[in-house]
Amino acid sequence: MDLHEKTGVAAIPKFLDGISINKNDQLALVASNLTGKLWDGVVAVFNNVKFAPHIPHIDHGSLNESGCTSVKWIDLNNIVTSTDDGTVEVWKVNDTPNLEVSIIFAEHNDVCSSVSVLNQTKQLVSGSWDGSIKIWNLENEQALHTILYHTDKVLDVAWDTNSVNVFASASEDGTVQIHDSRSEGKPDCLWFYDPIYHPTCLTWKNSNCVIAGFSNGDINLLDLRYSCSSPLKNFTAHKKTVNKLVYVDNLIISASDDFSVKMYDDSKCVYENVRHSDYVKGLAYQESSKSIWSCGWDGVLFEHKVLL
Repeated sequence: MDLHEKTGVAAIPKFLDGISINKNDQLALVASNLTGKLWDGVVAVFNNVKFAPHIPHIDHGSLNESGCTSVKWIDLNNIVTSTDDGTVEVWKVNDTPNLEVSIIFAEHNDVCSSVSVLNQTKQLVSGSWDGSIKIWNLENEQALHTILYHTDKVLDVAWDTNSVNVFASASEDGTVQIHDSRSEGKPDCLWFYDPIYHPTCLTWKNSNCVIAGFSNGDINLLDLRYSCSSPLKNFTAHKKTVNKLVYVDNLIISASDDFSVKMYDDSKCVYENVRHSDYVKGLAYQESSKSIWSCGWDGVLFEHKVLL
């Protein structure tokens, strides 16, 4: 029996929405069908990053009833995805080719746009177009908190990897918010940017600084020690929306709707790649090779060596 007969995955849609790489160099990938009668998706794992996203080399996979928006590794045996249906889904990677759903969280009322993993506690945080943020406990498979302080779509959420309680969120309401998962009160920090342009993606530089990408192509560094009153640094990075940010080795790596992947040292562009022919939607860091991998709606992955 062919692998696609075991997994149900005969083809991977060209609309690649997200990638994640674990410590064993396995790549998890999500893709969506955005044309045709069925708007479904695919979740896939490749043991060799360089072979993705080609079907003959897929090692684990499954069809999904809806499109997928993001993917993260929880540990070496489990990945989590967010979907257009508003669900957060945990998939188990077994020795078999077929990925198995072990948990489905289904409390969002619109697209679940982003999910972030807190490895220290095995908690998840997700953001949705319904304006809500939810914190999930993987042990009892329940929502711990629901946060409703955004007034428009939540586009990204990101745990502070140096903390077990703090995370950031970005919304079309124009704000970046900093939250403490122990508190159900108002955000610890609320930062307004512009009523026209809004934050679209986030990553942490350190526990004092959040890096935010915006719909107009700007990147801002927000220093939390100064109550988010003004950005520590603001620069124009792209011509169109910034979709994804990664911070590694003192470099800010960004992906954009302008088809480019760039690396910035402070606010100076030290690398630019325009090989993608459509929106660049995902970035992932591969520690073993010191590489950034990008994916997009052109259906391809590219490797970018981090400049040390």
